[in-house]
Amino acid sequence: MIVDEEMYKVAVRKLLGSTFIMRRKDKKVYDYIMDNEHREFIMSRLEEIGYGLEWNEEDEIVSLIDLSLQNGEETPYNFHRFSPHTIYMLFVLMLIYEEKKANWVERIIVNFEEVQDRLQSLHLDITPSEKRNAYKQFRRYNLISVKDRDLRLNVEEGGTLEIYPSIMFCMKEEQFALVLKDLEEKIKEREEGEDNDYNDENMAD
Repeated sequence: MIVDEEMYKVAVRKLLGSTFIMRRKDKKVYDYIMDNEHREFIMSRLEEIGYGLEWNEEDEIVSLIDLSLQNGEETPYNFHRFSPHTIYMLFVLMLIYEEKKANWVERIIVNFEEVQDRLQSLHLDITPSEKRNAYKQFRRYNLISVKDRDLRLNVEEGGTLEIYPSIMFCMKEEQFALVLKDLEEKIKEREEGEDNDYNDENMAD
């Protein structure tokens, strides 16, 4: 097979840099990778350095996977070991995406205030700086679209972001369940602590 070396380098560089390639954002690279011969060639080369490909033709997404993680290495989810706060942010955006997609919304666009309300409902205290850093990381990995102007403003209200379907491929079902379980335990501990504080106050009276 004759390989376009320049296009091959562009494709692999983008996969390594962004993890997810979506046709709606990068049609040329996506179509190149998803050509059967090209895909097989790219996969064979990636396997030499411990990586592979997954793809979803319905959503027109191709993603880089770490084969070592597929073999059972413990990690929150594939590739990027985000901070706990970033993982919670990711989880919340996945919840919002699923809910809106169930209503047959074509493009999932939300405002910062909606995200903030969901974080508060889960008793997640995440600082504006942590939110801003999380949004920047998600944008880098083609999980969301958000303007720099909005990130410079108050990231708890006012600005908007678009959540891409790629966000649903960040966690396997079992990984999603682990984050959910962790959050449920945190909420339970918080509620029990509040009950204890209330009882202590009543006893003092």
